[in-house]
Amino acid sequence: MYEKILIGEKEMEFKASAATPILYKKLFKDDLFLRFNSISQIESKVEKSAEMTEVVSGLGYVMNCEATMTADELFSKLNTEQFYKWLLEIEPNALAEKSVEIIQLYKGNQKTENKSKNA
Repeated sequence: MYEKILIGEKEMEFKASAATPILYKKLFKDDLFLRFNSISQIESKVEKSAEMTEVVSGLGYVMNCEATMTADELFSKLNTEQFYKWLLEIEPNALAEKSVEIIQLYKGNQKTENKSKNA
């Protein structure tokens, strides 16, 4: 799934694919599915917001790289140094403000097109 999203004053491209959670894990050494699950169990709104902002920043970076780089570039340029450089170009809180759109794009990729055999 592909979408352009306005982050602050900059229109950015994002792409979610089957590789997204694998690339996220490769870069951040963190399982995206487990992280979302653990965040859903946090009761403190402040802590939940901070954790979600961290995950959305990483997820947004991976999805932006998928949308703007070739596969070869992904494997050579997907690193934490580039992630921090990418974040430096984004206005404070701009990603957090678009977190719902970024997560919906990512989760939209997880939907199945198959109909239930029981239906």
